[in-house]
Amino acid sequence: MPDLIKRNSLTGEWEAHTRPEPTISWLPGEQWTAGESLLLQNADEPQPAHAQASAIAVNFPGLNDGLGLSLGVLLRTRIQFTGELRAVGEVHADALHHMARCGFDAFEISPSADLHRALRLIAPFSNHYQNSMSNPAPSYRRVQSR
Repeated sequence: MPDLIKRNSLTGEWEAHTRPEPTISWLPGEQWTAGESLLLQNADEPQPAHAQASAIAVNFPGLNDGLGLSLGVLLRTRIQFTGELRAVGEVHADALHHMARCGFDAFEISPSADLHRALRLIAPFSNHYQNSMSNPAPSYRRVQSR
């Protein structure tokens, strides 16, 4: 059973969970209906109906495959999905920062991974010049709006 890192919806802080949460039945697209938890493969095309999922997991088959990052952005922008977006599969601590910037707010990582290191790697920088899903305004707009 993988460990879980999730963003707290009330505080916005990242939290590590070593105890398994209640089991989620992730359903592939062909078996999924609105209101259920949806499992997408990294090359799947987001559909407008996916916005009705209770949660969406994107499977990352390997560390060197970034299609899931693009899918995360498309789910957040194209279909306006606002629920939990979870990275599953080959999720490595070194990629968590990029996944969070692409809209993921939960990660299943190997129980052998160092959770404290993973938490530090989610937000290694205090600010970014570029905009992202996690902070849509570019740096110059954030400075001017203070």
